[in-house]
Amino acid sequence: MIAEVERYKELLGTHLEIDDMQAVEIVIAVAVSHKIPHSEMLWLRIIGASGSGKTEILRTLLSQEGYCTAVESITPGAIRRGYVAKKGTEVEKPLLERLRGSLVITKEFAVVLTKDRDTQKEIFGLLRGVHDGYLDADYGSEQGHLHQETHFDWILGTTYWVLRQQQLETLLGSRFVDLKWGKPIGEDNAVVKAVSNDGFLDEIRESLNKAMGSIILNTVALPKPQLDYLAPLANLAALLRTPIERDTRTNEIYDIPQVELGTRFGQAMSRIARGLIMIGVIPKDVKPYLQRLVMDCMSKKREALIKSWLKGITKQQDIATETRLSVAYVNRTTQDLHVLGWEDKYLALLK
Repeated sequence: MIAEVERYKELLGTHLEIDDMQAVEIVIAVAVSHKIPHSEMLWLRIIGASGSGKTEILRTLLSQEGYCTAVESITPGAIRRGYVAKKGTEVEKPLLERLRGSLVITKEFAVVLTKDRDTQKEIFGLLRGVHDGYLDADYGSEQGHLHQETHFDWILGTTYWVLRQQQLETLLGSRFVDLKWGKPIGEDNAVVKAVSNDGFLDEIRESLNKAMGSIILNTVALPKPQLDYLAPLANLAALLRTPIERDTRTNEIYDIPQVELGTRFGQAMSRIARGLIMIGVIPKDVKPYLQRLVMDCMSKKREALIKSWLKGITKQQDIATETRLSVAYVNRTTQDLHVLGWEDKYLALLK
């Protein structure tokens, strides 16, 4: 790991109670991978409890002016370019034009999730198109047809509540790579550090900002590594994050979806792998990071089942005891995975 990243992690460990430094390294890797030219958009969703430290890390990225752009609230009109604000005598750039070429940071996505369902659906549908790099909109006014092209990477923070937003997952979930940010093991220590930081936050944040700035300044884009396991992992991720629809009354499966190809996830993992190498991870040590992203891409209960299988626990009653889920739920989740095409040989990819 390069010295700048080690220094940043040392500062984090001093002022925050963060046990999952692998997650920190993935966030930094995504941030520096923004330097890689001519690549597909990479959107990372950091999912974790409030007060767990993810916002402070995003804050350090936001301090990098000229590299990152903040977006906290989005409206359908802003995405479509239907509303262009004026600032004094100057007309501000439309949203997608302003974001073009930026690393966009959203500290808390809940602002969007609190909008009414129709507005949410419209926003998510538009963003789905934006991820493809362009957006076309037609107006009945003199604006007529508008074609916009854009390209930006995006890191956003949110809580686990987002995973219950079925509308978001259906319309937009597959566009994101998920990183599940765990609560610190020493929760009491987290509170103690938070209390001790009070009154010194400006100085602490300034030191973290400088450390992150040093990382951004001292990393350069590197060639794409050859990773034979990337394609199988990407296709496995596509399978594991595909939802199964069941009747709410009978629990019977009423629709068997077609599993997406792993192309989009594979492109994202390739970018992240390059970012990891840029911050000093040895190529042969990249695989555990990508395996972690595969595990993070699925629901928590489905993930618990897979983890039990990886431990060699196969009997449903034993799995239920291990995961604290009901035997019925374990049975349904197992059935869901087999319907999607799960085979036991896939476990070897995650070991």
